[in-house]
Amino acid sequence: MANSEKSGELSAAKPFGTSQSRVITQKRFSTRTRFELDESDFAYRLDTEGSSRTYRLEYAELSSDRETLVERNPWWRNVGLLWMLIGLASAAVTYSSKNTLSVPIWLWLGMICYAVYHFKVIHYQIIPAERCNVVIIDDATGAEVIRELESRRVEQLRQRFDYLAADEHPEQQRRRIEWLGKQGALDANEVSARLLQLNALAGASALAAERREQDDE
Repeated sequence: MANSEKSGELSAAKPFGTSQSRVITQKRFSTRTRFELDESDFAYRLDTEGSSRTYRLEYAELSSDRETLVERNPWWRNVGLLWMLIGLASAAVTYSSKNTLSVPIWLWLGMICYAVYHFKVIHYQIIPAERCNVVIIDDATGAEVIRELESRRVEQLRQRFDYLAADEHPEQQRRRIEWLGKQGALDANEVSARLLQLNALAGASALAAERREQDDE
C-alpha cells in the first residue's frame, strides 16, 4: 500500500517519531536470547543447549497473539526415577538379608535429580511471526522486550497503513481501518475517528462527482 505522503491522499494521523536502536539480552541456565532492535527491523538470536538460530524480522511481521511455554529437561526426571527405583530395590534387598533399614545413596541421588527436574524450569513468552516464533524468556527483561517489540510493531503498522486515500475504494479503506483496530494499532476512539473521516471523504467525493455530472449536462 502507498503511504500518506503521496499526492491524492489524506493523512489520518501524525507520523510517529523514530525509534532508537538498542540491544537487549537475556540468560537463564543454558538459554540465551539477544534482540538487536533497529529502526525498521530487528535481529533475533536464540541459543539453547546444543542449538542456535538467528532471524531478522520486520516489526510488522509479528502477530498480536501471545503463547506460553514451560520447558523442563526430562533427562533429570528419567534419571531421577531410575535411581530412586534402584535405591528402593537396594534398600529392600538389604532389609530382607540383614533385617536393617538404610537409605542407599542411589535413592538420595534420584531424589536430587528429580528435584532438579522440578526446579530447573524456564518459562517463555512466544510471539508468532510469519517466518518463525519469537521466543522470549519470561522474566522482568522479557516484559521489557515485549513492550519494545509491541510499541515498534504498532508504530510500523501505523506508518504503513494508517492513511486515507481519495483514490482508494471506501470499503477497502474501511476494512484496513478495522484491521488496524484488531491488531491493536488503533484504539476504539481512533477507529471511530478514522471511519468518520472516511465517511466525510467519501461524501465529499460523491458530491464532487455529482457536480461534475451536472456540469456535463
